[in-house]
Amino acid sequence: MWIKFFINRNEIEYGTGKAMLIKIPRSSRKIWIPSVFIKESGNRLEVGIPDTFKGKIGSKTANAEDISNLFSEISGNSGDDRESYLVVKEPEKIERKVEIPDELKND
Repeated sequence: MWIKFFINRNEIEYGTGKAMLIKIPRSSRKIWIPSVFIKESGNRLEVGIPDTFKGKIGSKTANAEDISNLFSEISGNSGDDRESYLVVKEPEKIERKVEIPDELKND
């Protein structure tokens, strides 16, 4: 099973061909994540790590769920299940006669 979360591009501290050093938001801590687990997703990057993944943050080892929670809780982005406040409604049809003055009409 895979755990997904999103990061901003400015959270990438350093990148090699094989891995990226990602800084944890509002923290001085950083974690290396293999590049194969990171893909572009619009203006953000989507990180998908297997649930067996273990990463070192400082002197502690964190599992995939702990890593995901660090980014989701701090950044407020938990992936596709994020709550949206945008409500899209159909516009109301206006039932009124419109008259164009003669001086504005093209001949």
